[in-house]
Parts: sequence; structure tokens; C-alpha cells
Amino acid sequence: MRNRILLGVALSWLFSETLGLVFAFCAFGKDALTLPAVFPMTLSISTAISVLFAPLAIWAAKTGARNLLIYSPILWLILAAHIAVGVSHRLPLSQGSLFVLSVLGLVVLGLIPRRKCDGK
Repeated sequence: MRNRILLGVALSWLFSETLGLVFAFCAFGKDALTLPAVFPMTLSISTAISVLFAPLAIWAAKTGARNLLIYSPILWLILAAHIAVGVSHRLPLSQGSLFVLSVLGLVVLGLIPRRKCDGK
């Protein structure tokens, strides 16, 4: 149980921080981290978002680390592509739809049956 909680919290924080940096790069260009307030704001906002998503990420971690190693990078790529397209085209609903897409992705991860370990 403790490992599942740690895995879920780590997954939530890692996704939030890296996707926040992707958003900063898409919104402010290649000099995003040299601007004075971008990096601290990205860290604080992403950490707050990861706290909100932590319970759902902990629930999604019940599928096991092996499933998460396979399917969570796919979810991250989908979310990063959504950020890149939404920010670059300045779509007005991109932030709300990112939230919905994130929740749906975590629910799908949580509903994937746990893989059986066959000793290999």
C-alpha cells in the first residue's frame, strides 16, 4: 500500500512538473527558463496541480508498476501533444480540455488489468 501511494504521488508530481515545463516552452518560447518568474511559477502551479491529481494517481497506481512503465509514457505524450497544439494555436478551451484528458487518462490507466508476472 505504501509503495502504491509513493508511486502515485511521484507519478503525479513528475507528470505535472514536466508538462508544466512543456507548457512554459510552448507559451514563452525557447527562452522560457531565462525569464525571471517562469520557472518558480511553473514549479508552484505544477506542484499544486499534482496535489489535486495525487488521489486519482494513487488509485491508478493499483495496476502495478509494470503497467505504468508501459502506459504512462503514452499518456504523457498525448498530454504533451495536446499542450503543444493547444498553446501554439491558442485554442481557448485547451486548459479545460487538458484537465478532462488528464482525468480520463488516469481512469484508463487505473482500469487496465494488472499484468501477471510469468517469471521472465
